[in-house]
Amino acid sequence: MDSRATDPSQLLPRQWLPSAQFLRTFRLVGATSLFLFLSLWFIYGFLINSDNLKAFGLQQMGVEAIGERGHFYLEGSKSPQLQPIGDTFSHDGHIYAAKQPGQFMAGAVAYFFLHKLGLNYVTHYLLTAALVTFLTTSALTALAAVAVFRIARDLEDEPSSICWPLIATLIFGLATTALPYSGIAHHDAIATAYLVLAVYLVLRLSRANLPPRASTWAAGGAGLLLGLTVTTSMLPFFMVLVVGAFFISLGKWKLLPAFIAGAIVGIAPLLFYDGISFGNPFLLPNVAGKYSDTYFHLKWSNFSDKLRFYAKFITLYVPVFWLGLAGLICLSRKHVRESGLFLSLILVLSFYVLNIDSVGTCNYGPRYLLPAMPFATIGIIGFRHIRLKPLRFVISGLVIAVILYSMFVNVVGAMHGAMYCDLGRFALVPYLHAMTHGQMRSFPLAAWLFFPALLCYVPVLKKLSETRFAATISLLAGIFFYFSTSPDQRVFDYTHRIAQALLSGHVGLLGSPGSWLPELVPVGKEYYSVFPLGAVLVNIPTAILQKMGLVRSWPSRELAAALAGGCVYFFYRLSHVAEMSRSRRVLVGLFPIFATWSWCDLGFAGAWQIALGFALVGQAACLYHTLVRRNPLLAGVWFAVAFGNRTELILTLPVYVYFWISPAAGRPGYDSLPAGTESIWRRLAALRPRLITLSRFLSIPMILLLLTAAYNLVRFGSVTDFGYARIPGLLNEPWYRYGLFSFHYIRWNAYETQDSLLDRDRCVDALSLVPWKHRWLAILVPIRHDPAALDVPADR
Repeated sequence: MDSRATDPSQLLPRQWLPSAQFLRTFRLVGATSLFLFLSLWFIYGFLINSDNLKAFGLQQMGVEAIGERGHFYLEGSKSPQLQPIGDTFSHDGHIYAAKQPGQFMAGAVAYFFLHKLGLNYVTHYLLTAALVTFLTTSALTALAAVAVFRIARDLEDEPSSICWPLIATLIFGLATTALPYSGIAHHDAIATAYLVLAVYLVLRLSRANLPPRASTWAAGGAGLLLGLTVTTSMLPFFMVLVVGAFFISLGKWKLLPAFIAGAIVGIAPLLFYDGISFGNPFLLPNVAGKYSDTYFHLKWSNFSDKLRFYAKFITLYVPVFWLGLAGLICLSRKHVRESGLFLSLILVLSFYVLNIDSVGTCNYGPRYLLPAMPFATIGIIGFRHIRLKPLRFVISGLVIAVILYSMFVNVVGAMHGAMYCDLGRFALVPYLHAMTHGQMRSFPLAAWLFFPALLCYVPVLKKLSETRFAATISLLAGIFFYFSTSPDQRVFDYTHRIAQALLSGHVGLLGSPGSWLPELVPVGKEYYSVFPLGAVLVNIPTAILQKMGLVRSWPSRELAAALAGGCVYFFYRLSHVAEMSRSRRVLVGLFPIFATWSWCDLGFAGAWQIALGFALVGQAACLYHTLVRRNPLLAGVWFAVAFGNRTELILTLPVYVYFWISPAAGRPGYDSLPAGTESIWRRLAALRPRLITLSRFLSIPMILLLLTAAYNLVRFGSVTDFGYARIPGLLNEPWYRYGLFSFHYIRWNAYETQDSLLDRDRCVDALSLVPWKHRWLAILVPIRHDPAALDVPADR
């Protein structure tokens, strides 16, 4: 047998065999493409918000009608959120959407599988609608971003360079109107994705000598995607014609039948829908419903009005669009055909939207220009061809500034919703005002997607340094903590109120704080908090933010999430006291927060829990700067934070003193003391460096102690009186029969702890005090039935 028969190099023509450089580039681009897709897909999923899901209910009505009742008209839903209102019309006794059916059909495919899993719009509207959106628009927009990356990479002069293509991709995915509409099952967003994917396939056919079978599949796929584009939205219809004309100009006549067949298959669902619904396969929904505001017509006054409108909207919402247009002109001459295609696509879309009456009625940014965004952002790579260094420096700064601005504007739109109808006013201003005043949306998929998204980043996280890895883990932990908890006790904002009073020059509140705040005790005409001074001082930054108008109320939920992330960071870093693997370090960092009662307790986000969170962070950080990265001043600051929020933690001071002055602690930097026969002066001289270090550690805590003493003296006339015993009726409670502090309590507390650990009934009874979303955790934690065990008032 000829050995060459088993050699692949003998079975394929030489021009089909990839070189080693090509294979390396393919692996690089392939891995990057997958990473981009997953990253953007999960980002879009995180940002799917309740406002979009409710405001764009029409996009879910057709999905539910097809999936639940097997017809295209909209009436008949049992869900109150899916009752036809706007953008609908009546035809032959039924109500239809004035939209192309492609979005409903794509959503129905996703809903079919979700319905098999037990989800439906009636009982799980937000979750079901979010998942349908995530599996359709979000996934397709992420795929479109990958197509942008592949197109931009093919236009690079250096095949292995992915920097500029990556920038162009991130601009499209995060700094254009693609981001706000990626969280909506929207026809224009889905059609844009189909169109970009089709353009990518056509450009591949124009640039690469693919094998015959691969070329046939690519041509058929391009035709199919163009047909689906028209089935989903008529907005990019003229763009579809341009892409078709570009394909024909390639002269690949053998591929034309596959291209046409694919287009017929792609447009067949539209013809079927129109025939079933309106009795005519060529009668479009907009025409059947007589929505003339989307009809093309030439009129100079309308054209000029729309030109000013879109110029303003592009500048306000996506100024990066202008940079992309300029970059297309700067592309290399050998890419003139591709740049001509992109400019033609943008021009024909602009010509259409400038000659219709509608601008979208309610939208965030220039929605009708959404199909042009990917082709404009590809032009960003044209700036790399600028040779003059001074000009490149100026343009680079301009590009960075514009990109960051565009990204900020569109992230805000994605978080707060795209149904914005006051088009005469820039949406960013009212959106920021609403968000800073506590009017935040809910994100149904955020908690569900956290761990799958984290798994995708494991290969990247492994390559980070220890410091960056710890910071990343703590950030992710804080985000997950934020979305997995409910701040049920944020109304108990004792420390925040006193912090506001301090900024006004008072140590207490002048007016009655309200009956739900019993731990603000009255003394004369003022009400004073029983919390120590440190718990008030750590809230000064939030009080300043409120005074500046940046927040409306106490951001306790955000504080709790930040404290959880801080605890994870310092516990992870503290694990370096011993040799262990990184995975074990992660467990050490996560365990104190997510495997104990801390998850539930800190998540309540009341003044008590926030103070405990600061105390926990302070202890962990103090230990880290004492045992791992020794810094006496920082350790002292964190110790002050710890006992400043929980005064009893000052009892741990001897432990820290031991580690700072004792050579037995095993810390470098200190010589052993001279033998006993040496003079006392030499022994004191040898002890001096340790005393200096200890004084640095104690300096900030001593200052806080003095300030706390003065704070107590001003309020209650005694440096040791924190006011806790002044809470009305407190000392009448049975567990304070011997006062606040007594040795009698040791035996009782030991008994109660043992009894709670062994008595399962008390654990079950305690569930009534825990929010529903956390009750599965409470069954693992033994607590007393009485409210004082949770350190919360009885009425909570």
